[in-house]
Amino acid sequence: PNVDFCGYSLPHPSESKMHMRIQTDGTVSAVDVLNKGLDDLIELVNHIRNIFHQRSEEGNFEVEEGAEFVLEELDDLMDE
Repeated sequence: PNVDFCGYSLPHPSESKMHMRIQTDGTVSAVDVLNKGLDDLIELVNHIRNIFHQRSEEGNFEVEEGAEFVLEELDDLMDE
């Protein structure tokens, strides 16, 4: 509700740069909005990971060869 506009662009695929624009209604700063968005994203990813692990422990699935490595990598990334 406090954000009037939010967008990003990538100047070039070979550059490690991203341009962001966050325009608020003036009641909050753009930095506060960005931090809130990042916090919400982390919360969402943690929820998805927890549900994934919960469903995995139920054991009603098959694991393809090589998938164990991916699961370990995901855990390592989330623990950083």
